[in-house]
Amino acid sequence: MVFEQETVFSIAKLLNLKPASLWTQLSAWRHALQDRKKQRKATDYANASARIVKEGTGALFTTQYYSDDVLSSAGLMRYTVRVGPHTITTSLATRPNWMSLRIPLGAGDENCVVVDATREVATCDPSTIAAMLADIEARGVRVWDAPIFRVLSVDIYESRLAARFCVDRYFRYRFTNGALHDELAGALLDSDFQIDRLLSGADTLLPMRSLFLPANSDLGDLSSRMCASGVNVLTAFARGAPDSDFALIVHRRSSAVGTRQGALSVLPAAHHQPTRDLAREEESRFSRTIIRELYEELFSGVEVTSGHSQPVPIDWYERASPMMTRLCAGPSACEVVMTGAGISLLTGSFNVTAVVLIKDESVWSEVRDVLRPNWEGPDDHAFVYTKGPAVERLLRSPEWMDYSYEALVEGLLFLRDVAPDRVRIPSLMVESPGGQQRQTLT
Repeated sequence: MVFEQETVFSIAKLLNLKPASLWTQLSAWRHALQDRKKQRKATDYANASARIVKEGTGALFTTQYYSDDVLSSAGLMRYTVRVGPHTITTSLATRPNWMSLRIPLGAGDENCVVVDATREVATCDPSTIAAMLADIEARGVRVWDAPIFRVLSVDIYESRLAARFCVDRYFRYRFTNGALHDELAGALLDSDFQIDRLLSGADTLLPMRSLFLPANSDLGDLSSRMCASGVNVLTAFARGAPDSDFALIVHRRSSAVGTRQGALSVLPAAHHQPTRDLAREEESRFSRTIIRELYEELFSGVEVTSGHSQPVPIDWYERASPMMTRLCAGPSACEVVMTGAGISLLTGSFNVTAVVLIKDESVWSEVRDVLRPNWEGPDDHAFVYTKGPAVERLLRSPEWMDYSYEALVEGLLFLRDVAPDRVRIPSLMVESPGGQQRQTLT
C-alpha cells in the first residue's frame, strides 16, 4: 500500500506531530529505500519478523527484559504451560484470577462502559514514524485507520467482568505500542539475533520500547499507555458420531496483516472496536466484537463498518444469514464463554480469550465445506480435532501469537470440563504462582 498525503497528515495529527514535517520525512525515506542495499535491509527486517514467530524469540526476549519482580509487583505472572515433558513460556502476562474463567458473555455479567480518555499517550519523533510508514509501504502490508476501544481498567471476578474503555484510533496504537514488535525485529537483526547483545544495548536499539513499555513499567496500569483491547476466540464445532469430538479452526496469519505475519492464531481474533459512533456504549461488550468477527471471519460476512448509508440495528449481522440467525438464537445452539485474559509483553495490549461453543452437531455437517477465512488468513487454514494428534503438536509449537495460545489452552480446558468424552490429549498443565499445577488434561 502507499500512504496518501491526507492519510499521513491524519496520522501526524493523531500523534501530535507537524503534518508537513512528517510528509517531508516520509518522502526522504521513500527515496532512501530506492537504494538496493536499503531494499535488501527492508527484506531482511521482514525475514527477521518471521523468524521471531518461527523460533519463539519474542517469548525469550520478554522473559529476560521484564523480570519476575516487575511482573510480581503488578500482580502478574508469566503464562507458562507444560505439554507433556515440554515447558512453554509465552510472552503473555496474566493473573491467577484471569485464568480458568467461565464467564458467559453477552449477559449481565459482562459490564463494560465507555468514558472519556483520562491521559495522553507518548509519541515518537517524525523521523521514526516516517521510517515505519516507509517500511510498511515497502513490505506491502495492509493497514488502515478505524476506531478501537482502548482499555483503561479491568476487574475480573470468578463469574463477572467489568471493564472501562475510551474510544481511540487504530493508527495511534499502530504507531506507538503496536509498533514494538516491528522494532524488536529490527533490533534483533542488528544484534545478529543474540539476545544478550540486544539487552546490553536496549536503550539504543529499542528506543520505542524504552519510551512506551520500559523494563521497569507498571504493566498493570493499563491507563498509562496506549493499551488496545482485543479478542482471541477458539471456535469449537461439535461433531456427531462416529467422531464425537470438536472441530477447531486454526490458521496462519497472512503476510499482508499489520503485524506478526505468519504466526499461528485461533479464529476469530481481532481488535475490540465499535462500528457506529452513536452506539459505542452498546458495542463496548466483548461479546459484540466476538459475534461480529465470527460473521466476518468464518461466515464470509461483509466487513462491518460505520459507513452505512442509513441507520441499521446495531446487531444486524446476527441476522445477516440463516446460519447467523440460527447461531444467535440462544445458548442451546451457540454459547460464548470468556475463558481467560492476558497482557502481551510484546506490545502491552490487553486481550480476552473465549470459546464459541457450537453445540448443534448438524451445524458442522452444513458448514465444514464452505467455511472460508477472510483475507487475513491464507486458504490453507486447518481444522483440528480434539481427539486427534495435531492438537498436541500445536500445543508444543512456538509459532503462536501469545494471546491466541492462551485461547487454545484455556479453550481446551473448558471443553474438557463441559464434554470430557470429546477431548483426548495426553497431558496439559498450566502453572500457577510457585509453579503449582492448575489444571490437567488427560
